[in-house]
Amino acid sequence: IDVDNLPLDDKKTFDMLQEGETIAVFQLESEGMRNLMKRLCPDCIEDIIALVAMYRPGPLEGGMVDDYINRKHGREEPDYMHPRLENVLKETYGVILYQEQVMQCTSALAGFSLGQADLLRRAMGKKKLEIILKERAHFVEGAVANGVDGEQAGHIFDLIEKFAGYGFNKSHSAAYAIVTYQTAYLKANYPAEFLAATLTSVVNNPDKVPVFLDECGKLDIPILPPDINESERQFSVYDGAIRFGLAAVKNVGRDIVDELIAEREQNGPYSSLTDLCTRLQVNRKMLESLIKCGALDCFGVKRSQMLAVVDKALELAKKVNADKNSAQMSLFDFGMSDDIMNAQSLEFPDIKEFSEAELLAMEKEMIGFYVSGHPLDCYEKVFTRKISHTITDALQLEDKTAVILAGAVNDYRSLLTKNGESMAAFTLEDKEGSIRCVAFPKTYAKIHSYLYSGNIILLSGKISLRDASPQLVIDDANIVGTLYLRLPDSEDTAFIDRVKAMLAPNVGSMKVSFYYNNLKQYHEPEGLGGVYPDKVLMRELRELLGDANVVLK
Repeated sequence: IDVDNLPLDDKKTFDMLQEGETIAVFQLESEGMRNLMKRLCPDCIEDIIALVAMYRPGPLEGGMVDDYINRKHGREEPDYMHPRLENVLKETYGVILYQEQVMQCTSALAGFSLGQADLLRRAMGKKKLEIILKERAHFVEGAVANGVDGEQAGHIFDLIEKFAGYGFNKSHSAAYAIVTYQTAYLKANYPAEFLAATLTSVVNNPDKVPVFLDECGKLDIPILPPDINESERQFSVYDGAIRFGLAAVKNVGRDIVDELIAEREQNGPYSSLTDLCTRLQVNRKMLESLIKCGALDCFGVKRSQMLAVVDKALELAKKVNADKNSAQMSLFDFGMSDDIMNAQSLEFPDIKEFSEAELLAMEKEMIGFYVSGHPLDCYEKVFTRKISHTITDALQLEDKTAVILAGAVNDYRSLLTKNGESMAAFTLEDKEGSIRCVAFPKTYAKIHSYLYSGNIILLSGKISLRDASPQLVIDDANIVGTLYLRLPDSEDTAFIDRVKAMLAPNVGSMKVSFYYNNLKQYHEPEGLGGVYPDKVLMRELRELLGDANVVLK
């Protein structure tokens, strides 16, 4: 795509901008900017240029933004102050938005040369009162000579001076806006390719990657784990899905990634665990990392099974390669070597696959991010009803803003104050980002039972900007959600034990409550702690109990 020659009137692009769907778009990512776009509804490149120039404290606080939006949408009439200024201010609906307009206004109304106009603009920008007063007299004199009433000329000069302090260089704004439009066009028309490139550009920024992964989910772009037979070094696109690159996998170095891809391109895809170990010089740690992150799922074997035979696979590959390199190898031995290389020679134990929570934890450990799902997926509807902000949005808030956030506790540390009182610090992580949290002694005393790594909780508190980065000072905490199961009979212990057996392996923080039809009341099951209600468990419960009898609130 020739990005320097894109059509500047692409409907898909402007539809996307008007919806405020601009995560990853240059200059337009912040919540404030996205909200402003929804109000403005840009429909031309000039609007984007104006948008970039307006999104600053001065114009936002001075009413210029409201004037521009209201006049664009016909709710107010443009005020050009004088007919001579209409051509100068028409594109911004009478709002003096650009520094160039300040110069053009003085030239059009009072006959200033561009050199004189620029000197006045600079004096206004730097509030040099002596020069401003001197030039005011020259301005009024020149305007009167052009048939403008003297009193009106003075009033217009004062308005120009006011807006000159907010003025932005249009040539800079236009340059930004072109790049903004280019990135918006690519996202609107080639979302998978654009976000794959964006992810590659931020792969070493753990705060940014989850935001863009979440954006892929919102756009229904599947995110696939690394794959030994499909992945490139970095993020790539296959059939509309984004595939993680092999360079992202922990314990797999750049050289081995290059060797792996070159071997695959030269001799075809890897067919089995044994085939991989035979064709590449892999070690135990590297092989385990590839299994855990899902890069070897293409072999059609459970990750639990592959991890159980890692040592055997490496030994088998060593024997095959020794055979191939032996000078005394007989024809019969050569034939046996082909058999050894066959994946069927490696017997896998008949064991159960890891739970969804365990598989996700492995992906996070090996890649740094969740790929095939997220531990918070099943809590999403609960979060939506309870929280005030996502963590990414909360990080943009002002000091002491009250918020309600939800997510998983990570990196938990218990601490002691100088007075020997207990407190805690940890990271709260949702699907978009993370924030440091602190519970001081008084709060810690009432919520400490909720604070442990992996627990999923709801926190209320205030944003603090005292340190280098924002953190949440906690006021209160609570467990998120309850899983309600309706059972037919409180006396049917065999059936109740069967349900408990289904729940027991999925350890988590969500409460469970049984409702017995014969008793017409709720009951907290004995001997069963909290659960993690992943998709597999929820499906199995619904198959056993019926959809209407399994409710997550």
